[in-house]
This record gives sequence, C-alpha cells and structure tokens, in this order.
Amino acid sequence: MPKSGNDSSNPDTSHNTDTAGKGSDGSLQHIRNLAMPFTKGQMITEADGSLLIKDVPMLAEGVWTDSAVGTPLNYISKTLEEYAGNWLDNSGWNRHTGGQPRPSTDKVGEAVNPHFGQFIGKDGQPHQGILSDVRIWPWTQNQRDMQEMVRHGLINFVSVEHGGDERYNATTRQMETSTLAFTGFAFVNKGACKLCRLNEQAAPDEKITLPPKEHDTMDTKELEDKITSLSKELEAIKAQKPAEIKADIPKELAELPALIKELSAKNIALEAQVKELASRPDRKTGNDNRELDAGKVETSVVFDKNSRVIRGA
Repeated sequence: MPKSGNDSSNPDTSHNTDTAGKGSDGSLQHIRNLAMPFTKGQMITEADGSLLIKDVPMLAEGVWTDSAVGTPLNYISKTLEEYAGNWLDNSGWNRHTGGQPRPSTDKVGEAVNPHFGQFIGKDGQPHQGILSDVRIWPWTQNQRDMQEMVRHGLINFVSVEHGGDERYNATTRQMETSTLAFTGFAFVNKGACKLCRLNEQAAPDEKITLPPKEHDTMDTKELEDKITSLSKELEAIKAQKPAEIKADIPKELAELPALIKELSAKNIALEAQVKELASRPDRKTGNDNRELDAGKVETSVVFDKNSRVIRGA
C-alpha cells in the first residue's frame, strides 16, 4: 500500500528517502522533476507566521514533459489515485538539485496531506490529479522571501520530484506511469503542467503584447507605392537591350585579313612548285670533273740584226 503523506510542519523532521527513485522491483529509476502551474485556493496566514495555500494541484492527469528526463510521459488517473499518498519526502525547496546538493536553508516548506481529487483548471474544465495543501514556513530569510514572492504572484508553479515505473501503452503508443514515488517538490518560475498553478494569474502560454520597437515606419500606402516603383525600375532594366559595341579600327588592321589571304595563296603555289621539283629525276653532264687545258699559241719571231728590231711573223 502507498505510504501516506507526512503532515509534519517541523522543517527539521527527518524523512526516509532510502527507497527514493526505486521501482517496484528494487531497480533504480529516473527521477523526474515535473513543474506544474496550480490554482490558488485559499491563502491562510497561520499563528506562527506560516503561509498555508489550500488544495494546490501538485500533479494532474495528462501528458507532461519534465525538466530532468526531458521526455513526455502520460500520467493516467488510475496511477495518480493509487500513489497519491506515496511521498517518501514531502519537503518543499526553493530550487531543484540541478546536479548539486541543496543546503538545508533551501528548504522553505512542505506538502501537507497530499491526496487524489478533482479541481477546476484555468481552462474552466474539471481535472483529476493529486492535490495538497502547501505550507511555506516563516523562520529563515529564504522562507520569508518565498512567502512574499508567492503572495505577489512572482512564483506561480510547483515542480514535483518523483520516480517510479513506466510502461509502454501499445494502444495509445505512449509511455505512461505504472507506479509513482514522490521525493519532494520545488517552487519554480515555469511549469510543465498547465493546470497546477499557485496563484490565479494568467497562464504562462498566454500571448503577451509587446510595445512596438522605436524605429522609422511607413504606412501601407507608402509601402505599396515604394514596391510599385521598384517593380517598374526592375522591368525597365530587364527590357533594355545590350548596347552595340562600336570602335575605330586602324586601316592597317582592317587590311590585314586580305593580306593574310593573299600570302596564304602564294604559300600554296610555292609549295606546289617545290613538290614538282622534288619529283624530277637527277641529271648528270659527264664533264663535271673535267680540267680545262690551256690553249697553245704558236708564234714566229724575227730579229733584224741591222735595225736591232724584233717583229712577229
């Protein structure tokens, strides 16, 4: 049978957490931190200065995604009802562990008499879930600060910390709870469950209208005129034909193609002549090595002794 919630208001009361986060078979389970917005029922300032908030929805039926494991889980009514009182530790903290130990001064309150019940959500519809009174103590500065933040609507959510078994439902194709073991809760700024709020404030997913940024604006007519003008300029640019390129060519360059053609024709003719000469057979004269003989000159010389004159005959 599930254990009943601890109704002690003493912050120094010890709580058994030896089985926290363990499944029905003794295996270690994931600890989920599930933040829930909840509706303020009635705030009562008690004689010792504690702030008691009545009938706070701690965990409602539905599919919620927690901040620790980060996967959606379907919290079915049957499991919530069966394990509503299975609180291994009912302490309320001003933050989750976040992987770091929490000092005792971070403990600011407790869950009182958690039970299964029905409540009207912010959507105006009835919902089933685990309800509990929440007491915030007045003895430390952290506790007094938390009271003021809750009273002024600065903190609107609680986030339960729990373990337990999960199973896959083939019909709904969802993971759902089969057992639950609660190990405390924390006061947080934002919750996963939209039905569990501390104060009757606007839901966190409501749209917030922000003031317009300060910059130059133009009305619709001016914007349309600007678009029309730009469209016309674009069409005019597309319609333009590329300008014809005109350039003065020197006379010598202009005559160059004809000259090249003429030289090419001459070159062809010369090649034909060379080819013809190369095809002719070799001719020998027969006197290529002949030596020329010097001609013989026959002359008669007469010497006149009387006149002493030489004459040719």
